[in-house]
Amino acid sequence: MKYPLLLLLLASGLVQAAGIQKWIDEDGVVHYGDNPPLRVRAEPVSVIRPPSNPGKPLPRLNARNGKAGTTAEAGTETPTEPTPKKRFNPKKDADRICERARKDLQVINRSTRIKLKQADGTERYMTAEEIDKRREKSRTLIEQYCK
Repeated sequence: MKYPLLLLLLASGLVQAAGIQKWIDEDGVVHYGDNPPLRVRAEPVSVIRPPSNPGKPLPRLNARNGKAGTTAEAGTETPTEPTPKKRFNPKKDADRICERARKDLQVINRSTRIKLKQADGTERYMTAEEIDKRREKSRTLIEQYCK
């Protein structure tokens, strides 16, 4: 009983991996799908993966001026400008800064190599000088905000 079920599961994975195909019918219309007709020559299409953060909305172009910053969906425009900064709350913000600085210092002291993600999405390791600067910055923040 186990073997037919295992075979069925493996076969279903192969069917899923077929991919998207592109073909042109006899009228010259381009079609996309995973199941082209038998007598038509189809080409595989490379599909770009969805973003790794599906919860974050993608930036949209404003239909009027072609600039990013607003989304136009269903006739409404929602500004996507950053919210204004809140005023510094000494008690709340000091506690938050203190906690982050302590965690940062723990990571720095525990690790010999620290990997950073850069703005372009690549990763690199911090140099010894960068780690020392980060350690000193964390210590300074702890002295300043942790009381």
